[in-house]
Amino acid sequence: MRGKLLVVEAMMGGVRTKAIIDTGGQATIGNNALRDAIAERRKRFELQEDFITGATLDVQPGNRGVTPPVILGGVMVRNNAMTFADLAIFQHWKLIDEPAMLVGMDLLGLLEVLIIDYRRKELPVKLFRS
Repeated sequence: MRGKLLVVEAMMGGVRTKAIIDTGGQATIGNNALRDAIAERRKRFELQEDFITGATLDVQPGNRGVTPPVILGGVMVRNNAMTFADLAIFQHWKLIDEPAMLVGMDLLGLLEVLIIDYRRKELPVKLFRS
């Protein structure tokens, strides 16, 4: 995206979303447009207050809840929870009005294989088998 971000299409609870691969992020964070789109499709979507601490130790409020499965490529991750907030970075990338998420290491760490091939514009992933 704009030659600077690694963005893939993902699905969460029937909502198409832009998934920004953030290997430097500890946790996966969704924007409020994603939160609202999921809430429209679910009978129960309980959220509780949460706080996000950035790399500069800046703290922003958000809402955390258990989300529907995330489908990223051929991989489905269930029992995922994430915090939703319209972080400044979503505003910077002009991703406030459409569903988007930063996919952090909490989700990426579940993968057995994650290859980022910028030249081919591919992101092969494979989930651990237990």
